[in-house]
Amino acid sequence: MMCKKCRRLVFLLPVLLLGVLVYNPGTLSSYMYKAIGSLMVLTFGWCIISRCPSIMETKVFKYLKKNSFGIYLFHPMIIYLLYFYLGNYDVLPIVLCSFITIAAIIGSVLLTEVFRILHIQVLIGENKN
Repeated sequence: MMCKKCRRLVFLLPVLLLGVLVYNPGTLSSYMYKAIGSLMVLTFGWCIISRCPSIMETKVFKYLKKNSFGIYLFHPMIIYLLYFYLGNYDVLPIVLCSFITIAAIIGSVLLTEVFRILHIQVLIGENKN
């Protein structure tokens, strides 16, 4: 069962977003959209993890945790290259962003593994053992 605090946040955030949609003074609202959107994503993630903590023990999450610094290190360059080459195509933004997100994670993990295979993991912040 979902905790009471989480349930309150989940119901409060759409109300806040509706308030932002009604009150739209311009630039301030774009910052509010970003803040409320970020808060909604964090709340949603927290609710999932608090309801099902075993999800953090799956192979996928352990693998991503192992490669987290490599993902952090390489994803901006991969995102930039993909947007540079794919940004001019007539594709729905949600499809393009979803594809680029998944491709950036996979590409970052692959680059991290290549660095390990070539024994130059020092460049990604790991000690040679």
